Amino acid sequence: QAAPRRRAGADSSARLGQAASGADHPSAAAGASAVPAACGEGAAADAPVCVLCGHAAHPICGRLIPVAPGTWSHANCAVWSSEVFEKEAGVLYNVPSALRRASKKLCAACGLPGASVGCFNKRCQTAYHYPCARAAGCSYTPDDGRSTWCPLHAPPKAVGPLPLRLCRSVAVHRASRMSRSGENEAQLAAVAAANGRVGMSVGGLQVVSLGRPQPARPQFHERHQIFPLGFTTRRRFHDLARPTPATCEYTCTIREHAGLPSFIISHPSDPALVFRFGSPAAAWQALINRRSKVHGVRPLALSPHQARLEGALFFGLAVPAVAQLLEQLPGAKACEGFQPRYSPPEALQKVPPLPKSMHGCARADPYVKRTSAYKALHTVYHRPFINRGALGGGRGAAKEPVEPEESLGVGLRRRDGIETKTAGMLAAATSVSALRNLVYNVKVGRSPIHNWGLFTTCGIPKDAMVVEYKGESMRNVLADLKEKKYGEGALKGQGGDCYMFRLDESTVLDATVKGNVARFMNHCCHPNCYSKVIEVDDDRGPVPTKRKHIVIFAQRDLAPGEEVMYDYKFGVEKEKIACHCGHPKCLGVMN
Repeated sequence: QAAPRRRAGADSSARLGQAASGADHPSAAAGASAVPAACGEGAAADAPVCVLCGHAAHPICGRLIPVAPGTWSHANCAVWSSEVFEKEAGVLYNVPSALRRASKKLCAACGLPGASVGCFNKRCQTAYHYPCARAAGCSYTPDDGRSTWCPLHAPPKAVGPLPLRLCRSVAVHRASRMSRSGENEAQLAAVAAANGRVGMSVGGLQVVSLGRPQPARPQFHERHQIFPLGFTTRRRFHDLARPTPATCEYTCTIREHAGLPSFIISHPSDPALVFRFGSPAAAWQALINRRSKVHGVRPLALSPHQARLEGALFFGLAVPAVAQLLEQLPGAKACEGFQPRYSPPEALQKVPPLPKSMHGCARADPYVKRTSAYKALHTVYHRPFINRGALGGGRGAAKEPVEPEESLGVGLRRRDGIETKTAGMLAAATSVSALRNLVYNVKVGRSPIHNWGLFTTCGIPKDAMVVEYKGESMRNVLADLKEKKYGEGALKGQGGDCYMFRLDESTVLDATVKGNVARFMNHCCHPNCYSKVIEVDDDRGPVPTKRKHIVIFAQRDLAPGEEVMYDYKFGVEKEKIACHCGHPKCLGVMN
């Protein structure tokens, strides 16, 4: 089997994070006021204050996000800092570094410390607070959205002023993650059972009440989500009662209407602004459409799957920390058809016992050669902690035979004598030109695992072709140099991610810059697809030759709209990469 060579990041979703939100459009900054007379004026004594600009609540700087215990920063002040970048959509990195540098830097406009928005000219030492930068006429480069310039060194392609970024949920990256041990889950269950009321905040979301699950009513839960009756949260969003850019806390509640769940978004002061619909996506879409009419902002163009995910995130149902608490509620795991993602049942968490040998000792058992399919079905653990499928570098390493294209069509599954279009076209693809003309039944969409993923558009049977992994072919030496360059952030916007797939012992496919939609596939510890190297005739040159291709096949029957996942097969390394597949047998790490 083919094995991915190296992947520094967890997913390829960082490239489309801003394009899907649509909230960073410069039109969102229309009508915003410039800046108060002096930074830090008007803050209440007991209110949290931004450590950068010194304001408490400010319509331009955005909401306050926690950076450290007792330390707060405005969203826009942190986003536009020179050191801060987004490796994942909505996750801000290097915020502590920006705070340390800004504490010693004076603003060129007001002369107060906390200036974090600097000029990208190497010889310019000018820095501003975010509201002072807007008032001074600082600009930015639209192509990357992060390069800021002072009025003296602005390039011709720079535009201004700096736009507002208030719609997206942003958070500061932290190295430590929540443990999922049994003791921690017991504490979460105790907190969740305490009258269903918690005092938890996740970014701009405040959880007021977790509600009560309804196990006997299937309309109050789905496959991976629970809609507890009485679930209440508060979400900070744009104030639609005022035409000026301001925010307020909307109340999101789940009630019952005619035996069905009713999702309500209500304004804190205007009783006329109430959005009541049968799904969180419909209520969220109505709120977004109302904002586009009131504030004159371009509405978001999202697919139905993306709208469902955004609506669940707005209510807080899809936030991992909240979803984990909901799964701990009494009666949550008794819901018919519900499959928890973050707290699997106890029976699935236990390691199965070792099999007993019929000869009394495992060393006395005779050697029996088993196939890969038999080992996959009868393995003791879900997968061994080794790099399965990795090609050895020594001379004595066994080479895996490459399966020709004639044998692929034999094992493809057919239903009622009718084979799928993709499977039939693959069996007839005897050349590179025919393989390039195949139409893949997949699309890119928002993924609950990690931002962006690959989804099927129709049903795909077992062992049928899903998509081909395409990329730039290169040798091992050049691949090592490219990987080092990506890790150092040589390409702006990459964030250190590299998407390389090993084709054979001497060839690697790099899809970081030149690739197709196959690079959006997420990792899963229990995947539904597998990779295979095939050979087809290359008829594009004067002499026909054989050419290898990496093809992703369905490991089981895939339903329409199901996410395509496969095992990255990383080797065991000291620096671990967290896994967020949410499967009951998830190992927690990808390497």
